[in-house]
Amino acid sequence: MQHGTTNVLPLTIKPETMGLSVYHMAYLGILATASPLPVAPATASILQSNSIRSVVSQIVWREGKLEITANGPLRFRQAAFHAPERYVVDLLDAEISTQLPNVMTLPVNDGSVQQVRVAFHPETVSLRIVLDLAQATVCQIEQLSAGQQLSIKARHSIISQLIGPPVPDLIGPPVLELIGPPAPELIGPPVLDLIGPPAPELIGPPATPSQPWPDHLQVVERLQLRHTNKETLLEIQAAAPLLVWLQQDLTAARLTIRVPHAALLCQPPLPGGAVRRFTLRREPEVWALTLDLAEKLYVFSTESQEAGRLLRLRISPQTISASDRPLVIVDAGHGGYDPGAIGIGGRQESQLVLQVAERLRLALAEKGIAAVLTRTIDAEISLAERLALIGRLPTLALISLHCNSSPFPEVSGIETYFRQPNSQLLAKTILGRLVQASGSSDRGVRQGQLFVLQHEEVPSSLVELGFLSNAKEEARLADPDYQVLLARAIANGILDFLDQQPLGKTLGSRNRSLPRKS
Repeated sequence: MQHGTTNVLPLTIKPETMGLSVYHMAYLGILATASPLPVAPATASILQSNSIRSVVSQIVWREGKLEITANGPLRFRQAAFHAPERYVVDLLDAEISTQLPNVMTLPVNDGSVQQVRVAFHPETVSLRIVLDLAQATVCQIEQLSAGQQLSIKARHSIISQLIGPPVPDLIGPPVLELIGPPAPELIGPPVLDLIGPPAPELIGPPATPSQPWPDHLQVVERLQLRHTNKETLLEIQAAAPLLVWLQQDLTAARLTIRVPHAALLCQPPLPGGAVRRFTLRREPEVWALTLDLAEKLYVFSTESQEAGRLLRLRISPQTISASDRPLVIVDAGHGGYDPGAIGIGGRQESQLVLQVAERLRLALAEKGIAAVLTRTIDAEISLAERLALIGRLPTLALISLHCNSSPFPEVSGIETYFRQPNSQLLAKTILGRLVQASGSSDRGVRQGQLFVLQHEEVPSSLVELGFLSNAKEEARLADPDYQVLLARAIANGILDFLDQQPLGKTLGSRNRSLPRKS
């Protein structure tokens, strides 16, 4: 960062899992974790460093900010600590003037800042400055006079205005970022008792290939809700390309948007349309915005604009009427934190099966069969919630879509699974149609104790559409035309199964003819 400009707290993050509880705060908002501050014993090589040292001659609280003055450029690290709230600045290669004591306390009591503590550590040639905060507060640091002066101003954070219950302390490594040229590791023990007991290892969902950790602070500038008679639109505007994690709760009609390593410059909008209530809360490393919805079933879609800085989430109700029977539940496997199998070319199972699921819904609609998708976006949904839909809807059958993987790249083909005896025929007819239409290898019908297939009354089958570990099959599975071919084959397999059922014996029995389209 250039001297004479306004600097803010660190904007980078790495999810190592050792260290202390610490928050980073930036602009007006949110806290997150990043790479740990190294702490090592003093060494002769560092103590004999020829680094030019700046001498701090003044530390004073004046007009709502802390001013630090030295005779040379100041290099510093900074962090925000939680419970209790503290903001810490370590001045590196800095000495304290003989006119100032090595340890001192400045009473402040201005509402946000209670006091300022200062301690010089001669062994590390570093000066630690601690602002003890009265509440969740954002501290902004500005470097002036060719770097020889620092100004720290504290602002009240939106954190205390957030809706929802408190969340446990952020768990993870401390986050400190060096400002200026590279410096040797900060050495020696902490100067003051600032940090508290060691924190347990990082908790929460792991970063997976489908959920990379953002390499920049995600500054959310706007949350806006619009709604019409047909849909509700939520817009999330960020200062840079935005990455979010989605989790859908089918039982509670709830969608949670998690924004990792984020700063929020805005409040959630007032609810309306499909959204009954917003809840904003902090979780380990993440801010979570939960939408409680008015209905049980929705079709969600997302689109990204402005080079990824604007995310639009569209929400429209998925209504089921008596004329929609019979009804098939189409389950696109995995999603959200769980990408499923990763192809040899990097394609993700969760995204490919979602595309096939939507095409299967359309193929079934052509044949007069309504379909409900367990997910319509890349969101995490528990297996129990997927299965619970059967109890809430007049379900004719459940089809769960997946892609396979093998350590042997030459392995290929399609296979289907069933669990209950009444589902074996469904698995067989779907496999027959798929092999016939695709020309892929027939890997057979298999019985397995799969959770999503456990319903005893509703015929259910899990379909492995092909192997992502096979380069040729991965490419085919990503081809829209091939996805349509698979979807129509599965739909015909379902029709084949229905044709072999005694009239009225199938749950949600058909009371109208089903046109067959090959």
